[in-house]
Amino acid sequence: MKKILSITILLALSAAWAFSQELPGKHEIKSIKLIEETKAGGLVLQAVTYTDDFGRITSRNHSVTVDGKVLLKQTCIQKDCKKFDIDWLKRTVAESDYDYINYLNLTDDIIDKYKIKEVGRNEYKGLECTIYTLEFKGEMQELWIWKGICVRSIISSNSQKVESELISLEENPEIPEGTFDVPSF
Repeated sequence: MKKILSITILLALSAAWAFSQELPGKHEIKSIKLIEETKAGGLVLQAVTYTDDFGRITSRNHSVTVDGKVLLKQTCIQKDCKKFDIDWLKRTVAESDYDYINYLNLTDDIIDKYKIKEVGRNEYKGLECTIYTLEFKGEMQELWIWKGICVRSIISSNSQKVESELISLEENPEIPEGTFDVPSF
């Protein structure tokens, strides 16, 4: 259960999105589909993320299956500066405010709040990335940003290190209908 909690925390923290029509776009690309794989404590989590409107809205779906049993199935939708954490197994939705972190235009308030530092540039899977570090709730994060999009993250907490690896990135994909809808259970 501790491993699942670590993965849930990772997903909540690594998601650096909150969106509104009034806010400037966070990505240089209108819409994307990312598939990522995260390994932590012997578990493998795969996440599929869709963003639209230059990063103003996002839907991140992730699940963990062990020996054919689904242990975790969640979606995080971010839009209108709100975050909706949906637990499909418990059939719950938790709504909260969300900081709009725009790596194309970082504000002094966000830089100070998260102790964000630009630490370098490097290529990752053919993408020229800017590397940032930040601290959130005692966890150190290293984020590799390409065109405003986080394509790699390394999060360290206590003695645990969790890395998300980009499996695929598709620009301007067809987005399934209902992707950004928040259910009412």
